[in-house]
Amino acid sequence: MNLTISTIISSVFFGSMIFCIQHILLKSIVKNTRINSNILTIIYLVFILRMLFPFEFYFTKTVKSKVILPMIRDFFRIEFNLPFSSSITLFDFFIVIWILGIIFKIFQVTKKYYDTKKIIRLLDYSEYSITGKNNKEYPVIIIEGLHSPAVSGFRKPIILLPRMEFTNQELNYIFSHELVHIYNNDILAKYFYEIILAVYWWNPVMYFFRNQMNQIIELRTDDLVTVNLSDSEKKDYISTLVKVRKFQIKQNTNNRILNYLLGPHNFLLGRSHNILNKNKKIIRKFLVWPVVIILFFISNTIIFEAYSINKETTGNAFIIDKKSTYLLEVNSNKYEMYHDGEFVVTINKEQLQKEEYFKDLEIRK
Repeated sequence: MNLTISTIISSVFFGSMIFCIQHILLKSIVKNTRINSNILTIIYLVFILRMLFPFEFYFTKTVKSKVILPMIRDFFRIEFNLPFSSSITLFDFFIVIWILGIIFKIFQVTKKYYDTKKIIRLLDYSEYSITGKNNKEYPVIIIEGLHSPAVSGFRKPIILLPRMEFTNQELNYIFSHELVHIYNNDILAKYFYEIILAVYWWNPVMYFFRNQMNQIIELRTDDLVTVNLSDSEKKDYISTLVKVRKFQIKQNTNNRILNYLLGPHNFLLGRSHNILNKNKKIIRKFLVWPVVIILFFISNTIIFEAYSINKETTGNAFIIDKKSTYLLEVNSNKYEMYHDGEFVVTINKEQLQKEEYFKDLEIRK
């Protein structure tokens, strides 16, 4: 596997294409019954793998770019003289800024994680707990000002509830929903994506994709919660979502830490349509990753690379120009060519007059 600037640019390009496809499908979920959380989950996993492994593999075919990538390459090769050093290219400067940005973003993610833990510790004691799989207890904390149910932490998850009135049935739907998040390690997945985003902090597509990923996780969770529910129970589940959404609008909270924890506001219409969609087919869990891996390898079949002349075929070839090449007159019929101060070849007067690229060169005596 090779990692170069061309493979990174190719990953960003194909990642952007995958993002656009996902965006269109996500917006079409209300009208198209064939689009569901399974398809969207596969797409976002392919996107993450593509950005996580921006390499050139042994089976990858190279597509030469003769315009755009050579311009980018030449731009990054621009050199700047430093006062206490020889010189630095624009690419070297970019790498330094990139690494500093990664360190800063990872620091931000880490700080937000520990700030959230501190906030939870300062809150009231656990109101009660619920029992999940294998009789494991999960504490439930009711928070004043919280605008939606949520899960905090991935090592010792805590379920957070806003201070609002819920019926026993509504609480059952809410707890089922949050437990699915816990079982699927969704909080861990979100923090893991934050690390990937820290690497590509300069790419705006990564920030838009984060919002879409959170929405797809909600769609998938709804599917897992409602898969065995009757139509009337699904409508009751949607009513619970509507109730929480109305509470969100009423609260209009500006708590940045909790907003980060909860993610973007729910796209309620799309979720409701997905829940009531009877035509969707649930892809078996063991089939998801094989499909993802196949699509990942397909997306890596080609990369774009800046066109360059192969040195093995050109040998000592060079570009003749006025700045670095000149002729030294030996006699009236003999001239020696020098490039960058080094002797190259001897030519005669006939060659000098015949070849166009010799005519403009300086003749020194």
